[in-house]
Amino acid sequence: MCALPTPEKVFIDSYHSLLTDVPFTLQDVMKQLDRLRKDKSAGADGLSPRLLMEAKDEICSPVFIIFKKSLSETCIQQDWKSANITPIYN
Repeated sequence: MCALPTPEKVFIDSYHSLLTDVPFTLQDVMKQLDRLRKDKSAGADGLSPRLLMEAKDEICSPVFIIFKKSLSETCIQQDWKSANITPIYN
């Protein structure tokens, strides 16, 4: 089960203003995978951009399905809400 925080009311309209139908295609996901930079470090999930780029043909469709399902069910994995942030001092 997924517990999302109650969002602050920003939209004036009712149900039609929810972000449940964000249009994107399989090609959009592939384009974003193509744009990853191999020289960056892994994210909170431990997956390196290089691995994602090398496996993009195999993972594109499952990633698309996961994103679509998350939007349709208005449920986001807890892992997707975390990030590793490191300050860079000048």
